Formats: sequence, C-alpha cells, structure tokens
Amino acid sequence: MALSNENVQKLEHENTVLNANEPQKAKKKGMSKKADLIFYICMIAYPVIQFCIFYVGVNFNSIILTFQKFDPKTGELMEWVLWDNLGDALKKMLGEEDLFPLLMNSLKVYGLSFIISVPLGLFFSFGIYKKIPLGNFFRVMLFMPSIISGVIMVTIYMIFCDEGYPEIAKSLFGATGRVKGLLENKGVSDFGAIFFYNTWFGFGGGVLMYSNAMSGNISPEMVEAAELEGCSGIKEFIYITFPLIFPTFSTFTITGVAGIFTNQFGLFTFFGSAAGKYIQTYGYYLYIETLEATQTTYPLLASMGVWLTLVAAPMTFIVKWFMEKIDPTAD
Repeated sequence: MALSNENVQKLEHENTVLNANEPQKAKKKGMSKKADLIFYICMIAYPVIQFCIFYVGVNFNSIILTFQKFDPKTGELMEWVLWDNLGDALKKMLGEEDLFPLLMNSLKVYGLSFIISVPLGLFFSFGIYKKIPLGNFFRVMLFMPSIISGVIMVTIYMIFCDEGYPEIAKSLFGATGRVKGLLENKGVSDFGAIFFYNTWFGFGGGVLMYSNAMSGNISPEMVEAAELEGCSGIKEFIYITFPLIFPTFSTFTITGVAGIFTNQFGLFTFFGSAAGKYIQTYGYYLYIETLEATQTTYPLLASMGVWLTLVAAPMTFIVKWFMEKIDPTAD
C-alpha cells in the first residue's frame, strides 16, 4: 500500500528531528561519562596517594636503607654496602638468644588465633546468621570493642584483670591473702589474658564479615531444601555454609599469614615500651626499636624487616596457592 505525500512528509520530518537529536544525546552521554570519570578519580585519589606514600614509599625507603651505612657521630651517609647490614641483621636474629622467643611468640599468636579465634568467629557468625535468640545483641556486643577507642577498652580491661579478678577469685574460691591480678603473673596468665582481649577485640570485624557472607552467598531455597531432607545444623554448616563462604575464610587466612611478623598483639597499648621479652612478638619488637632508633640503627632494623619479609612472603603465596587448590567454589 503506497504512502500518501502527507505521510511521507511526516516520516521525513520525524527522521530529521531524530537525526538532529542524535548529536545532542551523544554529547550528553559523553559529558555524563566524563563526570563519572572525574567523580571516580576524586574518590580514588586519596587512598591511592596514601598507598603510594605510606606503603610503596615507606617500603622502598626501607629497602634503600638496607644498603646504606651512616656515620655514628654525624648521622650522615657514609657508604653504600651490599651484604653488611643483612649479615649483621641475620646474626642478631639467629645469634641472640633473647630474640628467639620473639619468633616463637609470633608463630604462637597466629597459631592460637587460627585454632581458637577463627572457629569461634565462624560459630558465632553461624548463630547470628541462623537468627538465634539475642543474636543481634551478641553481634553488637562483639563489635563494640571495634567502635570504642582501643586505649579506653584496654584501660577498662586492665582494671578488671588487676583489681576485679582478685576480688572475684576471693569471693568464688574463698582465697585468702593477696591474689595477683592476671597481668601480674608473668607467663601463661598474662599471655592468656592478652590473648583473650585480642580475640574479643578481633571478633567484631570477623563476625561481621562472616555473617554478611553467609547472608549474601547462601540461597534460602537451598537451606530450605536441605532442612526438608533432614539436614542438621552441623551438617548444614559443614556441607553448605562453610563451602559457600570459603573465599572469605581464605582471605582472612592469607592476610593472617602475611601479618605474622607485623602483629603487635596489642602489647604497646597494654605496656607501652615496657613489655617483657618473654611475651614480645617481632611486630612489637620492631615497632619499639624503630621508635627508639637513630639514623645509624635504621639500616639494621630495615634489614631485619627484609629477612622477615623473605620468610613471610613465600609462606603467604604457599597458603594462597593451597587455599585456591582446596576452594570448593572454584569448580
């Protein structure tokens, strides 16, 4: 059926209007993309600058210090060396008996955290995810230490350990005489008290991440189907929940291994620079030594950091490879 002249003119007019609007639409789209790009750059610029200065810059400067020697009197650069600082650091780390407990404490802190803190975090997260009674209350209480200032929380906790615990021990067990506080007993008691605090303090972030992963990654239909088949809570966690949140668990495990030798165990907040060698970790030791260091001792500390990195980095990549190998969500 042929179109009339009037219809043809209308179609031509509409095409002309559409063609005239195309450049304007393209221009608006280009301006929108440019505005999005500017907004993205503004948002990402600050963290990128921070990363470049406080991570790349600091670590690059530490590596440079490894190959420098300074005059003990003037503090000025004296010469460039290849092995001297690394050799001295290795002798100090392996030759001094009082530094060996630092290595063991660092490994012990991570090992106990992995064996005790991680399962407890998963247990509480699963309970919150399954909406147990008072689940939201526990969620808030476990996250509370992360909200309140660490110094305030440590002060309250120290008062409880040194003053509250002795009174509780007397009333419950009928102890007579003076009962030492938990932080006064050197060895198992004070280590256990600090470990308990760190476990409690670290629960907030872990529980929040795990419970959010469970809520976001697990299909309610899958859980309902499993319950109809008679699946118990333990089986649900083992065969459904944990495999589906394995990437989150893997991330926490890998970052934990990477931070073995930088973990201060909260000792500076508890003791300042007066923590005993029997309880110190390498992270705490290097932090205190750096605070009290001079220009001439920086190269030795930087060299110790390089040696610890050479140990921690392969361990991290091995754990990462292993986690990817056993990841049930990878298939």
